[in-house]
Amino acid sequence: MVMRNIHGAHAVSALKDQAKRFETMSVHLAKSPSLAITQADEIAKWSTKLIDAIDKIKRDTKAAAIMCQQHLHSKIDEFKTQADSRKRRILDTQELGSSRTLRANFRLIFGPARETEYSSKSTKHLMSTITERINTIRGLCDEYPDGVIVLSIGYPTKTWTEPVSEIFEAISRLKQEKLEKWPEEILDIMNELRNERPMSAEFEILRAKISERQGNCRRRMQEPYQPVADVGQPVPATNNLDAPHPPGQANPMMINEQNLHDTARISSSSRSEPSMMNSGRQIQYMFSKSPANNIGVLGALLANAIRTSNQWKMEKAMNDHTTECLNMLIPKGRHEDVSITLWVGQKEGLQLLETFQLQPTWSELPSHPPPLSQSQRVQSVSLHV
Repeated sequence: MVMRNIHGAHAVSALKDQAKRFETMSVHLAKSPSLAITQADEIAKWSTKLIDAIDKIKRDTKAAAIMCQQHLHSKIDEFKTQADSRKRRILDTQELGSSRTLRANFRLIFGPARETEYSSKSTKHLMSTITERINTIRGLCDEYPDGVIVLSIGYPTKTWTEPVSEIFEAISRLKQEKLEKWPEEILDIMNELRNERPMSAEFEILRAKISERQGNCRRRMQEPYQPVADVGQPVPATNNLDAPHPPGQANPMMINEQNLHDTARISSSSRSEPSMMNSGRQIQYMFSKSPANNIGVLGALLANAIRTSNQWKMEKAMNDHTTECLNMLIPKGRHEDVSITLWVGQKEGLQLLETFQLQPTWSELPSHPPPLSQSQRVQSVSLHV
């Protein structure tokens, strides 16, 4: 007897059709007693053969399913072993080696979707499946950023986009990944990609989470600017930022130079008295994290300008209920002014210069660079109260 290989879906369809036929079958035997007995014997004989054939199909398909499952588990274990090995090497050396996998994954997961005008039905189905998986990965960025990084560096794109859903389900169980200190190169690559193409809001969330882990969140939230300092004697950035401080109060640390480089300040304060000059001015405290809904108190003009800043947009994308667009610098001297710094959008910031008729003033220290040109001014306005 020649055996025919039939696709599983076709076999299911054929068995369903036959089962329905037999369920509705009603047998009428011949009127002749001898012929009726012969027919009954034939029916019993072929029924037995049919049952045997069905039993064989059941045994063969069950064995094939077990083998397929074992092969799948073996494949998943192999992928995980390779990913774990790559992860350990990167963490041990703090070097990515090749960034090809990471870049490809970031572009596909967080980059703009590719629209194809003409696609077959199977291609459209595959693209729909990949889109669902991309959304699943994006949903992990806020709570499980380390898991997303592990997937991005350890699993090539072709691995987690395979049609086999079990492989992706196994790979996407990344909630158990512990917190890690990832190489700075990952953040550098993320900066390159966001300049290369528009990236999703989840990408910014992931970037902020990883950057904050390394203590560089504020420095990397903006593109690097020309450093312009406003204080006479900045304290080195090696201060102990982790020292405990009173509850309900911002960390009473000396503002390091990098934080001051993040904003070029344009002052409207009067400088008529020598004691009010910037030289010798030393900042002791920094107050930030204002409730976002308090920004409206500043009035519509400043509030709208703040809402156009990159910092504000990033915080809203992260569903943060506080904002660093409003900062207060408290000086050590009891008779010195408090500095309030507002982060606003580039265009709106330049408009505010004309609206408030602010005049740029700069520190007289020789070590400070000259003021930026009009085109280089950053989105920061500082008012003294």
